[in-house]
Amino acid sequence: MSSAPSPEIVIDRIISCRPQGFALVSVVVVMSVLFAFAIIAVGVSLSSRRTGTSYQQSMSAEQLAEAGINKAVFCLNATNGDNCGGKKGKDYVGETNVSFGGGNWTTVLTGDDKTKSIISTGTSLSRKKIVKAIISKIPTGYDLDVGYAVQAGEGGVFLTEGADLKEKKKNVLYSNSDIICDSDKSLIEGTAVVAKVGGKIDGCQIKASAYADKILNSKVDRDAYYQNDPADIAGTTAHTKHPNSPTPAVDALPDVNLALWHKAAEKGGTYIGDYTPTDNSILGPLKIYGNLNIPDTINVVLKGPVWVVGDINMLGHASLTLHDMHETDSVIMLADDPHHRDTKGFINLSKDAQIKGTNALTSFVVFYSTNTSKDDANPAIDAAHQTKGGIFLAPDGVILLDPGSKIYAAAGYRVVVKKDAHAEYKDGGHDPTDIVLVTKTRESWEVIPDTWREPSQ
Repeated sequence: MSSAPSPEIVIDRIISCRPQGFALVSVVVVMSVLFAFAIIAVGVSLSSRRTGTSYQQSMSAEQLAEAGINKAVFCLNATNGDNCGGKKGKDYVGETNVSFGGGNWTTVLTGDDKTKSIISTGTSLSRKKIVKAIISKIPTGYDLDVGYAVQAGEGGVFLTEGADLKEKKKNVLYSNSDIICDSDKSLIEGTAVVAKVGGKIDGCQIKASAYADKILNSKVDRDAYYQNDPADIAGTTAHTKHPNSPTPAVDALPDVNLALWHKAAEKGGTYIGDYTPTDNSILGPLKIYGNLNIPDTINVVLKGPVWVVGDINMLGHASLTLHDMHETDSVIMLADDPHHRDTKGFINLSKDAQIKGTNALTSFVVFYSTNTSKDDANPAIDAAHQTKGGIFLAPDGVILLDPGSKIYAAAGYRVVVKKDAHAEYKDGGHDPTDIVLVTKTRESWEVIPDTWREPSQ
């Protein structure tokens, strides 16, 4: 029978076994931690994949809803219903479950002949998105009332010897400042009005009536309406005098919505640089980021509105003719550099420039300048010798009608009419009192800006 080991031997054995036991425990712990991390990583990966798939479906649903709105606008403007569920124009009320790109959309339209609301629901697998927008019918044209042969703002009117304003049936000349004639051979065949406190008509021959606080050194064939007798009628003969008459009311110059016409011109594209059209070429709608130069003897056919971010120059014998498709309507030629209105936006028509509407008596080419020049020697609009036709507007600048020019009407901050220049207005049966400036050939539906709502569930 063997004897029991001594205590020292037992302790030595225990000590010799300790490292092996602890190593095994450490391995088990580490493997457990790694396994836990692996489980977490797999879970995160699966969750990310599910989130990515859900986001992709959500984006697809939103895009399908937006496509539904664009399709609705297309169908309202369509000329046939082949791609619109058999409906078009005013008869189109939306479509249901239109398949596209692995999903579908449904649109519902409500409203009237001018404004409609579109609700479009896009579906991609299990996700849905709703987009709402309001659309309106954009008319082909906008009214422009040119009420006088010549109208001026605070710069007034100056007529040299031989100037002739022909309109007889209505107020031919209306000014918010003085009307000065340098000769009694300056002829105003209709009524002349100065709407300014203390304003005057001086040195003019007026075939109809005159209205101003002071009417001096003039010949008035009909009635003279003024303030103080005799000081404010000195040197004037009139058929009937009316002292103590009130000052006429200020009348605003005809104006246009610049932003609207900018947009209308841009729909035809943008040309960068000075633009020189060729003979019988079609012009408009178009934005020109530079000058428009129509060469000598060249004829250009105007089809739509033109916005020139620079100057408009028509050289000698050049002509601009409105396309026949516009029938009774008119088209605008806009010279406007929004950042340089003091140095740009001039309209210069050289000798014998010819401006023609259609054959209709209400059809005109309307030139509009935003240039701010107040200098008679450097006018915003210069209708040179023998310029014929057109209506000219420059609410912040001078309009100069050179000798021999024959236009229909002019309205500007100041208007200067020289010898043998004529503002014919309704002469020959033309009627500028109810002009329709056209943006395009027919009405169309468009989304109203800022009404496209953020999609929601």
